[in-house]
Amino acid sequence: MQRGFSLVEAIVAMAIMSTATIAVAQLSILSARANRLARSNTMTTVLASQRLEQLQSAAWAELTPSPPEALLRSTDGYVDYLDANGRTLGGGRTPPRGAVFVRRWTITRIAAGDALMIQVSVVSIGAAEHVVADPGPHQAEETRLAGIKRRA
Repeated sequence: MQRGFSLVEAIVAMAIMSTATIAVAQLSILSARANRLARSNTMTTVLASQRLEQLQSAAWAELTPSPPEALLRSTDGYVDYLDANGRTLGGGRTPPRGAVFVRRWTITRIAAGDALMIQVSVVSIGAAEHVVADPGPHQAEETRLAGIKRRA
């Protein structure tokens, strides 16, 4: 009686192990991408929420209507840039060094001037060009929140 494995059996076993190893490696890569995207989405949601709360709690006289394209293009007074930890780096038309996110907002008068609609958009700097180039209803990389402020 012959003991051990034949060469063919060993090759088949190695092929199965290689395929399984490659599948696990690809799964790890996909998992890492999903985690990065989830972290980015969480951060943009928090940053948008913070700005929306600040604008809704501001005095009525401090809130002036914005240009209509303020959500799509960096407009002075309606944009700020943030680092990876959410710290504000300033505003302006071009991102300062170290900026990871761009946060833009619009303020629009509604209901015969007795209410304001406030919209806030936060997107990573790399994805901001896609939002400007294709201003569709909602970009995958973008977090957009809206709220209403009524005159007191």
